[in-house]
Amino acid sequence: MLDVSPQAVSKWENDQTCPDISLLSKLANILGVTVDQLLSGKKESPVAVMPPEHRKDIKDMVLRITVDSHEGDKVRINLPTALLQIAVDMGQGFLRYPETMP
Repeated sequence: MLDVSPQAVSKWENDQTCPDISLLSKLANILGVTVDQLLSGKKESPVAVMPPEHRKDIKDMVLRITVDSHEGDKVRINLPTALLQIAVDMGQGFLRYPETMP
């Protein structure tokens, strides 16, 4: 599938050499992973929907927002979802999109 020799694959498997960088994208696609996952050796767990009996109550959850700027600044906000619900109930409307966008 990659048009490489069995000897080349054997060298990869025995840590004698690595695949050429130009093959990484195609190799990751064949294996069904991202290039990051291929290089790190870690496959991210798939997103799954929890059955209702295993879900946390939304009032007990926290919305975590992390922003890392290009300048190296890090902003971390932990906002209880119960607070968001109170704001929505009060009619603040800060979660609604404006009717017209600039």
